Amino acid sequence: WQHSDHLGSASWITDTAGRAIQHLQYMPWGEPLLDYRNPSTSYSARYTFSGKERDTESGYSYFGARYYNSAYSIWMSVDPMSDKYPSISPYVYCGNNPVKLVDPSGEDYEVVIEGNTITIKATYFVTKDTKKEMEEGIKMWNNTSFSYKLNDGKKYNLKFDLSIAGEFDTYEDAYQKCKDAKNNGDFSTNVCFTGNTSVANNGLPALGETEAGFITTINQNKTVKNRTYAHEIGHTLGIGEWSSGLMESGGTGTTIHRRYMKQTLNRVGLCSGPQSMSLYNNPVQTNWSHVGNGKYKTPPFIKLWLRNL
Repeated sequence: WQHSDHLGSASWITDTAGRAIQHLQYMPWGEPLLDYRNPSTSYSARYTFSGKERDTESGYSYFGARYYNSAYSIWMSVDPMSDKYPSISPYVYCGNNPVKLVDPSGEDYEVVIEGNTITIKATYFVTKDTKKEMEEGIKMWNNTSFSYKLNDGKKYNLKFDLSIAGEFDTYEDAYQKCKDAKNNGDFSTNVCFTGNTSVANNGLPALGETEAGFITTINQNKTVKNRTYAHEIGHTLGIGEWSSGLMESGGTGTTIHRRYMKQTLNRVGLCSGPQSMSLYNNPVQTNWSHVGNGKYKTPPFIKLWLRNL
């Protein structure tokens, strides 16, 4: 069994009986600091710094999009997302902040935890005909934040960091890029394109629909507004259908309600789901097969306050 630290790096390796067989520690940039092994076994962990496989011959860690050299604290090739961060060298790891940040695939980095802030992050591979509306839909979420006051009197902030990771001419190219990222461990990727949609409850083709939690189709035969894009983005973030606001199916509201977040956090096991308490804003019956699942990388103590939302 592999036991990881807050960055996903292998720290302790135990056998089926719970006995420690290897202990690893790292310098801030991932260079091995300690490697203690139980003399009774020859086992050596393959997945080490940030949970990525380290090549035994070169010593480089494979992140999917690029190889990382922890001895020199640099990537071995240019960041494919370098145009998104013009002020940062395309070779630096995690924006020069490896103690607090992780890079799931070698393309981008996400906040693990920063003070009293938890960030919900996702990226989207889109076709060119959806990019403009997706940008507007993403902006609606990124411009939203919530504060939660706990029993200890402290406030914690929840915010969004959603972005477009790439645009493509065809659905096939966008989908393949998304699947490649997921296969390489970056589970927070999604895809959006135009196409034919299934029939909605009103007997007409839906304006948009999300399948498997990450595949969003926008009706190619209709003029679709930004609200539909933002609504489908909500499904990729683990939110089902609601009786009001942005997540009301077929509605016109654009409010992103605070209670939606109970579903987002519940999908990663960090809090209980919302109950039907409000007269006007309640979760409704949802086919959860089309709603996204999340992953989180936070210290265990975060669970203590998220359960109090």
